Amino acid sequence: MNATFDIDQDVLEAVNKISKKTHQKPDKVLSNLARSGLRQGSLESSESPIVRGGFEVIPAKGRTVTTETIDKLLEESETT
Repeated sequence: MNATFDIDQDVLEAVNKISKKTHQKPDKVLSNLARSGLRQGSLESSESPIVRGGFEVIPAKGRTVTTETIDKLLEESETT
C-alpha cells in the first residue's frame, strides 16, 4: 500500500541509518519500527499485571513514594 507521510527529520535520519546498517529498504525499517512500537503499546495496556521479583509492578504516576506514603496506605488498608 502506498501512502504519503510527513516524517520528522530526526526520525528519517534514524530510519536511513538503520536501513544502511541492516541492508533493508527504509520503508521496511519504518514498518518494523512502527509494528514494534504498536506491539509494545499493547503490552503496556494489557489486562494481566507485570510481576517482578514476586511483586506487581505499579505504573509510575509522576510522584515520589515515601515511607510516609506507604505507612498511610498500610493504615488505610488495615481499617478497611
